[in-house]
Amino acid sequence: MLDARDADEALREVNRALELNPNYDVACALKAAVLIERGDREEALDAANRALELDPENTEALSVRAELLRFFGRAEEAIADSNAFLGLAAPNSFVLSTKGRALLALNLPEEAIKALDKAIELDPGYTFAYTAKADALGLLGRHEEALQVIDSGLAVDPGDMWALGTKARALCEIGDFRAALGPLGLKLEAAPEDAWAHGMRGWALLHLGRDEAMAARGSYDRAHQLEPDAISWQLGHADALHLLREDAAQEAYQAVVDRMRSISAPDKVALRTLGWALFRLGKVEEAFRVFTKLILAHPAEVETRFDLGLSLLAAGHGETSVVEYERACAAAEARTDRRRRYGLLVVASFDLEDAIEVGAAPSDGASQQVRSLLAEQIRLTFERAGNDDAYPAGKVRR
Repeated sequence: MLDARDADEALREVNRALELNPNYDVACALKAAVLIERGDREEALDAANRALELDPENTEALSVRAELLRFFGRAEEAIADSNAFLGLAAPNSFVLSTKGRALLALNLPEEAIKALDKAIELDPGYTFAYTAKADALGLLGRHEEALQVIDSGLAVDPGDMWALGTKARALCEIGDFRAALGPLGLKLEAAPEDAWAHGMRGWALLHLGRDEAMAARGSYDRAHQLEPDAISWQLGHADALHLLREDAAQEAYQAVVDRMRSISAPDKVALRTLGWALFRLGKVEEAFRVFTKLILAHPAEVETRFDLGLSLLAAGHGETSVVEYERACAAAEARTDRRRRYGLLVVASFDLEDAIEVGAAPSDGASQQVRSLLAEQIRLTFERAGNDDAYPAGKVRR
């Protein structure tokens, strides 16, 4: 990787070459690569396009453009360019990793892993490939493998920012929120203005209970300041206020609802955000309608099934709620490994206890059934792992 001065000098040299010959495709491709180093991705894409206009088989331009297209969310085009490269030249870890990330963006984690395994085989020191593979494994609910893979990447480069973030998210997803603070601290030490890291820190602190609620609020507020358009940080701010039992939480949740309802075609993240904010506002009938719609569209979303069960419980549909919680537990059993399953169960239990404490859900027979169900599922998760000490009960505290 070039530093800023080297990148500037390289760009000047390339521009001089292009002044002498504007149709020199090799120089256009090199210019695209230098512009990526400088962070000028739009200009880099223009340069790569120009190189490929001049020579459609310029492999340097194909590899650069594939990564740029992936970055801009044009995954199918990125895969096409990657495949074009692989049809012209020997495979390399960069192009295979780009293809893997693009497949991941299309929600094809199994196919992504095939490409990423080849990238790692070609270059066992390429942290980017390990991190992308860990993301793919996480999507498949295979968090134990994901953590092993990301640790392999961090062994190559302990300070890799993306790898640290991926490990932190995986630790949160398995319910080990305290451990997640470690890689997040390293990430924020290196990049204090990283909105995502502040937001993830808020998520981890939030689930460590009331004692950490003020710190969670501070982290979410900082993330929202740095990235005001990110709805996750706005919702996290509201959740932190709720955990602090501040009246301002209701206004914060209403702001989230208003924003989500202004979206003409909400995706699954927007719908789940809307459902949760409605639930916290006490609009439980509306909430479970949103969660039902989401499950019909995305039946594999285990977290949403737990949310639906809780909203049904709060709406007074106790028997139906118990059935939905049972379905959620069965889905977690079928679709995730024991570590991810533990994380799902712990968060579901955390949300249930909170709802009962604030009176959003009744403390009745149905609630006791759900409590017992979740506790038993956590116990079974330990037993099947053959290691009762792996995740001691009570790690996530109220």
